[in-house]
Amino acid sequence: MAVLDDWKQMDALEKMKKIAGALRRKYGADAAHQLEIAVLRYTSLGKPDEYCSQEPVSLVWDRVQGILDGLDQQQKIYVSDVIDLEDMRRGKLNLVYAPCGSGKTYFVENALKNMQKKPGRNMLYLAPTVALVRALKFRGDCHLRTDGHGQFICEWRHAGITAMTYAAFGSIVKRERENGTYDESKLWNDGSVICADELSQAVSQSNYTDRNGRRVPDDQNLTKIALDELEKRISNDGNLVVTVSATPLKLTGRYFHNVRPVGMYLTPKGYRDGEVRNYSDLNKLLGQIDPSKRGLIYIGRVSEMLKAVELLESRGIHAVAIYSRNYERVPMGKEQLAAVEALEMEEKIPDDIQVLLINAAYETGLNIRPEKSHLDYVVVHDINKDTQTQARGRYRGDIDTVYHKVEPSSETQIIDSDKLKPYIGKRMRTQDKNQLLSEFDFMDDHHRQMRWPTFAKLLEEQGYTIESGKDKVGRYCRITK
Repeated sequence: MAVLDDWKQMDALEKMKKIAGALRRKYGADAAHQLEIAVLRYTSLGKPDEYCSQEPVSLVWDRVQGILDGLDQQQKIYVSDVIDLEDMRRGKLNLVYAPCGSGKTYFVENALKNMQKKPGRNMLYLAPTVALVRALKFRGDCHLRTDGHGQFICEWRHAGITAMTYAAFGSIVKRERENGTYDESKLWNDGSVICADELSQAVSQSNYTDRNGRRVPDDQNLTKIALDELEKRISNDGNLVVTVSATPLKLTGRYFHNVRPVGMYLTPKGYRDGEVRNYSDLNKLLGQIDPSKRGLIYIGRVSEMLKAVELLESRGIHAVAIYSRNYERVPMGKEQLAAVEALEMEEKIPDDIQVLLINAAYETGLNIRPEKSHLDYVVVHDINKDTQTQARGRYRGDIDTVYHKVEPSSETQIIDSDKLKPYIGKRMRTQDKNQLLSEFDFMDDHHRQMRWPTFAKLLEEQGYTIESGKDKVGRYCRITK
């Protein structure tokens, strides 16, 4: 039982990512796939299933001990490298976990698109935001057509893909059913491939309320109609449905019994963050930002975005906020619309903008290429972890500093990365932990020297991972970035 006890105590998610990757390379896909299923269920339900029983864990554990120490953490692996397309199944929601920066876009627009076998039929691509749909289309080609008055119009299309939002798909289904013209084969229910991109965000959208705080009736909630239709397609084998997400756990609550992870957790971390800092007072942070640095700021409310723009402009920092084109209270002006166009068509920020502010309308779908617009920092003014992951991922490269909002009572002391460097990757026993604690000399909420559990939590909040293990000497932990 000792091995099983160790399994329950360890940080399952991070450890299993490495184990699954090692097993795939060393012992093949079957051993890794069993472990992937276990990780998904273990992390989303908080308890093991049959794959987490004592026997398979004990069999695996002796094999992976030597593998873990030899893993090349610098190896860059992309989604297309670890996903076996033959492993996709009808009757299931095939879930591909793709961290920001791991090649999700290439996988969807090339490998997944080519799984559509029916002649003349496109893959149906569904996304939660207009920005994601427009970004995909702009990566395609311009097709000229006339508008009926002799004028040519450029219609952007991605060959082999029909793209629309979940709400647009729900609107089509609703209209066809109400008109009595619903035809399953006409609406891609003929064995076609459906890519349900960033499905977690669509699940959140289906629970939104109206301006008066009332929940939208199910028969009027277009996103919910689309999700219900998608669920039917999954359960009746009508389509091959694949979802690709950097933040997948939320969707398992709705689709758990139908979810089938494919290559789950086998891709490495995507973009690297030099330093993760916590803050609670946005105005204080904006007042301290280096005017010579360039950055991206995520703020949920448009009113807060505009106040932040005023504050930054008062410091001589040119800032522009972009949000939904449909926001009628404060419509976007020419400069804002020009910034949106540059981002959608060229994946860059106009050169004269020092700070770009975005909200949920661009939480997914917006790409900023570092070779076109270098940024020094990203601020995410939201405590939701999924939002932090997605908003950070809009900058498609490594970055020096990421700022995360925390509750005022949770504001923490910043860990000096240079001081911590000698301890990274080292197997640390009690003596090593005490030495590290004395070197930082942090105080807890009771003004006493911080103990290891609190310091470990602080490390994880600032982007580090604590791995637990046991060898012949005894228990140890290891800090990784």
